[in-house]
Amino acid sequence: MYWNVGKYISEQVEQHHWGENVVEDLAIYIKENEPDIKGFNRSNLWRMKQFYEVYRENEKLASLRRELSWTHNHRIMTLKTAKEIE
Repeated sequence: MYWNVGKYISEQVEQHHWGENVVEDLAIYIKENEPDIKGFNRSNLWRMKQFYEVYRENEKLASLRRELSWTHNHRIMTLKTAKEIE
């Protein structure tokens, strides 16, 4: 589910130049229309987008993402690369 939501948001951002405010609006819309569904706040929606973007290009990682918990995947996504450290 996180993969599909992240894919949708990522594609909308790229195709329609969505910004952070639109994702905030999406989070509010979900909360108002589906109050029993939890975990779709603005920051989680952006994490789902990041989750999809981290794994979409690498076939091996794409299958590995299913083996790791969301917590482990979140930790991996927040690690800095050697370039970012410099």
